[in-house]
Amino acid sequence: LDFFFLCGCWYNGKHYPVGAEFWTDDTCSSKCTCPSRGSKVSCSNAACPADYYCGVQNGEPGCYRETYGICRVHNDPHYNTFDKGGCNYTILCDGNSSLPYFNVEAANEHRGGNTRVSYVQYVDVDVYGLRITLEKGGVVKVGSGRGAE
Repeated sequence: LDFFFLCGCWYNGKHYPVGAEFWTDDTCSSKCTCPSRGSKVSCSNAACPADYYCGVQNGEPGCYRETYGICRVHNDPHYNTFDKGGCNYTILCDGNSSLPYFNVEAANEHRGGNTRVSYVQYVDVDVYGLRITLEKGGVVKVGSGRGAE
């Protein structure tokens, strides 16, 4: 008899210890528990409470407290770079705090034929599994996942 089997429950090929609670997928619509040694997993309909969002962190779906931060970028880009301003730049990113993963990148373009002067062409914001692109003229595009169109 497999001792490991007696110490918890299995669900979709993954082992959970007795007393563990877990979400079945990244929609947070079904929450399961492992009630006792060697027993079947017990699942029920559920949802995240107010002020929480459903997401995936460290590969595990769950409800996480909503948090926010503020980042401001203004005026022309004043970067001292080796490439004369024609590249994409990471303005801000965070994957190691209590905030959900996010990344803010700006893409510059040269002003006309002048390679000594550039300005922001667009800004990409990756957060909550979405890519939000802020373009010139106030155009906003929302796509799914990093690099989405």
